Amino acid sequence: MKLDISALLGGGEERLPFSCRLDAAGLTDDIVCGTAEFSGVFENHSGYLSITAKASLSLTVRCARCGKAFPLSETYALDCPVRVEGTGEDDGESVLVPADGQVDLRETAESFLLLSLPSRYLCRADCRGLCPECGRDLNEGTCTCGGGRVDPRLEKLRLLLEEKDET
Repeated sequence: MKLDISALLGGGEERLPFSCRLDAAGLTDDIVCGTAEFSGVFENHSGYLSITAKASLSLTVRCARCGKAFPLSETYALDCPVRVEGTGEDDGESVLVPADGQVDLRETAESFLLLSLPSRYLCRADCRGLCPECGRDLNEGTCTCGGGRVDPRLEKLRLLLEEKDET
């Protein structure tokens, strides 16, 4: 979705509100499905351009430890300067807009969300994950495989500890 902010750039407008809805599925590998509501306003304060926006997410994400999908609702705020392409130095914090004033809201929203979203999701803070041997979900109980396989590099240490226990 394109938003024409050329009137704002030319000084004819002071505020341009916007709103768009995005399909968040595929934004990251952990997002199974969901939507993002991105709304806000571009403002011109005597030549100082800024964007103030809010992204409200309603997602189903996959836990990084156990792999279960779970619902997640988050809201992120954006308040930063806007820089027109080809003017000034890139400070790394400004939202860059094309000189013709045609802002791609989808691209702006996706960039903002990718920088705001966590790198991984956990279904709960104390998620125990899966047993590396049998794959059982350790949140549902202990596994019966015994998990007795020892890293071959540590086998000598295990033998030493067993000898110590016998004495």
